[in-house]
Amino acid sequence: MFISVIKRMIPYFIVSVICLIFSLIYEHFSHGIINPFMLYAFSIPLCAGILRLIFNKWLNNTIYRASWITLLVYSYMRGVIEIFGTTNIYLPIFLYVAIGLLLLSITIVEEDKKKSKK
Repeated sequence: MFISVIKRMIPYFIVSVICLIFSLIYEHFSHGIINPFMLYAFSIPLCAGILRLIFNKWLNNTIYRASWITLLVYSYMRGVIEIFGTTNIYLPIFLYVAIGLLLLSITIVEEDKKKSKK
């Protein structure tokens, strides 16, 4: 049981470490311009892995991964746009798509359970 939990958490942990290394490199070379969306982006895959462990039976894995990856892209894009000092009307679309994919991952699993009961 414990080994299967570790195997499920490895991809999330690896992506979190990569994002943390990117954040540390960015902070080192940023000349004092720090954005929290870029600095704390490593927490998105870490929280996604923890939520997957808690709600594993209620999530479609493929769509769930797409939802947190979309949220990670949103975080980096928002950080870059804020550092550049501009706005973008298309940026909230990433957030809405991430929330929609998360809800879709729950819905598809519910439909699969209904089909398996018949």
